Amino acid sequence: MSKIDQLVEIYNKWGHANGISPLPSADDLIFDGRCGRKKISNNQIKWLKRFSRVWNRVEDHEYRMSRSEEDKIMELWNEHLVHDKRSFNEYFSEEHGFTCNDDITYKQMKVLCDKLIGGKIYYV
Repeated sequence: MSKIDQLVEIYNKWGHANGISPLPSADDLIFDGRCGRKKISNNQIKWLKRFSRVWNRVEDHEYRMSRSEEDKIMELWNEHLVHDKRSFNEYFSEEHGFTCNDDITYKQMKVLCDKLIGGKIYYV
């Protein structure tokens, strides 16, 4: 069972225990509670806010874990060389005298970027 599925189960149990039916999304329920469309307590709103934060973290984590190596490397390029427009191989060849193999992993590329490019964004 995925973490999202577990959170859905927790949320449905919470909604049932609190007599809320039909159960909209946590964000919608918070909005409806604040606007007076649904009668919910301050404690329920606090629980919903905490639940929404956990949901967002889990969703972000699952997204990050599902990305391919190529997608992760492209994000590194966007962070470090997007304004330069050179590829990593062009950059490393011209600036440091070496090129990367096609089978370089994200972790390896991240180390190269952190050590050789750092927080700098290069412009041509």
